[in-house]
Amino acid sequence: MMRMGVLDAETMQPYVKPLFNSTDLQELPDFHVIARMLVNGFPQRPFVFNTIPMPEMRINKNMDQIVDSLRRWHSKPVSEVEKQINERLNIEVQ
Repeated sequence: MMRMGVLDAETMQPYVKPLFNSTDLQELPDFHVIARMLVNGFPQRPFVFNTIPMPEMRINKNMDQIVDSLRRWHSKPVSEVEKQINERLNIEVQ
């Protein structure tokens, strides 16, 4: 469980007590998680561990060109799509 709001923390508290309470669930630091695992079908004591932050996203300098190219390749004009829908529904457009 990652940091959560008041209502979710109250709902999840029974799964982490007595070691942690709803306040602990609400105040988890960034990149920290409380986990409660099953081992051979039996619940274990909950514990805290750190997660790894996502790597910084690098924006490709050609992003606009890539998006435009993908739009041309994978999309159709709205008018064409509406025409195909109307043809399938046998609707005459005046």
